Amino acid sequence: MNAGDVYFAEVPFKNRHGSKVRPVVIVKILTDDEVFVVESRGKEHANLDLLGIIDFDRREYRNRAIAGKSFFYTANV
Repeated sequence: MNAGDVYFAEVPFKNRHGSKVRPVVIVKILTDDEVFVVESRGKEHANLDLLGIIDFDRREYRNRAIAGKSFFYTANV
């Protein structure tokens, strides 16, 4: 596990019960069992500060169980 790696994690909803599996990017390794991540959103939000976009339709992501673009915002750190 390294900073910049993409993983899929069960992320709880902030305003209701339940969770969703989302792509997350490792920002920093904190300890052997804790990491600092930014979670993704499936839609573009013009009112949020964009950190980056991953296009899972690109060739290097073909074997992943996801398609389309994932958007990463400062609000989701």
